[in-house]
Amino acid sequence: METLISSTTDKDLAEEKNRPRISFFYFLGHLPHHFDHARLVFEKLGGEVLVTTPFARDYCLRRGIPVKMLDRCEKEIRSWVPEDVPVTVEYLNQQKGVVFFFDVFPNMAKEIKSLLRIMLFHGNSLKQSWFEDWRIKALRSEYDFITTLGPFWERILKRKGVPENKFLRIGQTRTDTLGHLQPEAIEAMKRDFLKDRHFPEKPIVAYIPTWYGVSSVGCLGPHILETISERFVVLFRPHPETPSSVLDSCRKVICGKKHIVDLSCEEPEGWNPMHWLLMSDLLILDMMGSLTAEAILTDKPIIFTDPRSPWRVIWKQWLFSRPIRRFYRSCPRLGFRQLRDLNTMVERNRAIQKTDHAREEIRNKLFYHRDARATDALVEFVESLEIKSGMKPKSGKS
Repeated sequence: METLISSTTDKDLAEEKNRPRISFFYFLGHLPHHFDHARLVFEKLGGEVLVTTPFARDYCLRRGIPVKMLDRCEKEIRSWVPEDVPVTVEYLNQQKGVVFFFDVFPNMAKEIKSLLRIMLFHGNSLKQSWFEDWRIKALRSEYDFITTLGPFWERILKRKGVPENKFLRIGQTRTDTLGHLQPEAIEAMKRDFLKDRHFPEKPIVAYIPTWYGVSSVGCLGPHILETISERFVVLFRPHPETPSSVLDSCRKVICGKKHIVDLSCEEPEGWNPMHWLLMSDLLILDMMGSLTAEAILTDKPIIFTDPRSPWRVIWKQWLFSRPIRRFYRSCPRLGFRQLRDLNTMVERNRAIQKTDHAREEIRNKLFYHRDARATDALVEFVESLEIKSGMKPKSGKS
């Protein structure tokens, strides 16, 4: 009889036992809603979530997210310096492993010497602000790796001088949810949502405005919420950083409207905007939000807002140089003049679910790993890291 000999020796086991353990950290700072982009990675890798404000700490704890707050800093992100978070920097420099960032905190990441620093972008934004010089400078010098969400983003980063050997062709982890949920599960989720709030079964319309850049929320938003019919259940989900002073005018309208749900006040634990996209029958979106790109991954009909503002000309000049312009032109648009026809517009468009050529073209340009494997690709990369005298990645691309 042939004797089977294990390829794993006692020496191998001893070396494995003595290897430094990879730890994972997720730095949210004062922006806790970015955990939406960390959640699927966190569920696979575990780790520690770090925040810098009581608001961010409480936001995470209410959602069952384990969190540490070692420093307190509420400054505008561009003005951060390492001295604002000395305890956090010192703590991270005592660890071995990986720290994920979701936005650029200038001058901070470079102070973290002992961890591999990965920028996991928090949105596939259509805004020019993501490519401003101060962000690009930090991306060039302060991060070991940068997740490139798709070919379009990668091309811009290369043109801006970000070294290609930093790129991780991962895609966007949050959008994996769009591929994980089956139609039956989405329908069940929709029924439970309506039942829990004592709504009859009605079409769901989601109004999801952005904030930075051109936003409809402060000008057109209250009028949309005032005009939309009770024939629909309306989900109002503004950008999490929208100031309360701007939201007040919308909330005054919502107070008298039983068919409108303000998701800025009550978002179910574990849910993120992907669930609202899937559950809705029609979406009303601002053009410049990163959620617009994510919505295009679905087949949901979209009405784009067309707010009048001083930024309108700049917005259109920038927009029409982007891959989304063809699709934008093919969709209905809602401005002040179209408000009186809003409900007709919704009725006419809500049943239209199709994957047209323009939408498919955008998907290919904006996203890697449309097969809902962005999270797996990122996890496979960090698990491939060799830990010896330090931590050395086998490859810079995925």
